[in-house]
Order: sequence, then C-alpha cells, then structure tokens
Amino acid sequence: ARQVRHITRATLAVRSGASPSSLPVGETENYLWSMKEQAWVRKDKLTSTLSQLPNMFRNLTADEMAMVEFLLAKVGVSEAELTQAVGSFPQLLSYPIDRLEARVQYLFQTVGISEDKLGKVMKNFPRLFSLKLKNLEPKVKFLLERVNLSKAELGKVVVRFPKVLSFAVESMKKRVEFLLNK
Repeated sequence: ARQVRHITRATLAVRSGASPSSLPVGETENYLWSMKEQAWVRKDKLTSTLSQLPNMFRNLTADEMAMVEFLLAKVGVSEAELTQAVGSFPQLLSYPIDRLEARVQYLFQTVGISEDKLGKVMKNFPRLFSLKLKNLEPKVKFLLERVNLSKAELGKVVVRFPKVLSFAVESMKKRVEFLLNK
C-alpha cells in the first residue's frame, strides 16, 4: 500500500519548487512510470510535457492530499480517472473541498449523474468542476425545461458529453433551433 500511495502522490504532483534531480533515488522513475502507465502523458510527449510543467516534481500539500483523499474515498473517483483529470486540469486540486462538494452534489441531485459515472465526467472534462453553480443553473434549466430532457436523460448526456454544460445558453438555443428546423 505504501508504494501505491507513493506512486499516487508522485503521479498527482502538480506543483513544485523542486527539480527532478532533487528527488529521492527511484522517485523520478516511479513518477515517470506512473505517468506513462496512467496514460495522461503520451510517451512521445513526455519530454516536452516535463519541460513545460517542471512543477510536477514535488509532494502534494496537505490541502491537495485532502482533496485527493476526498475524491478517491468520498466521491468514488478512481486513481486512473483522477490522474487523468489532474493531468489535464491541475487546478482541480487547489479548490476548497466544500466548493467541489457543492458541485458534486449538484451533479448528483440536479443533473442526474449517477455516482458510478462521476469519475468518467471528471476524467473527460475536469473544468466542469470549476464552473460556478450560478453559471451552471441556467444551462441545466434550459436543458431540462426547454429541451424537455428528463433528469435521467440529462445525466446520460452530461456523462457522454460533459462539455455541454460549458456552452452559453444562447449557443445551446441556436443549436437546438437548428436541429429542430432540420
């Protein structure tokens, strides 16, 4: 369990002041192996990714580790899903837990995403969890009331295409009108 925790901490490291040469022997290897295994950095892009994101080589802060534990234990996101989400949107770990928890509850209760599908949504579009609820509400209302989706249907749509909740309502209206007039 200790090695898995070590690899997880290294894999999810998103900010640092340390250089790779200052890591303990073996940690760099574990980190690079984990990045490759988790598939959020393609092997052919590894060097350029590391040069662009040198902050990856440090341990998580206590707050970041609390967020990781919250997402893994309470929300049920898998390590692989979380790794991919953090790989594409590192800011995810910097949000307060209560802010993220509010979005998770909104997605469960209002949008209709089932708990077992939340990790897929997070993996595919982690920026969704940074959107303010006041910005999500009109979009969800439009899809439920104007497009006449049921909560279950909306949940399925968001699981398949989570970016839909990032579109402006006006943009959604135009798309719906276009499809209805076809």
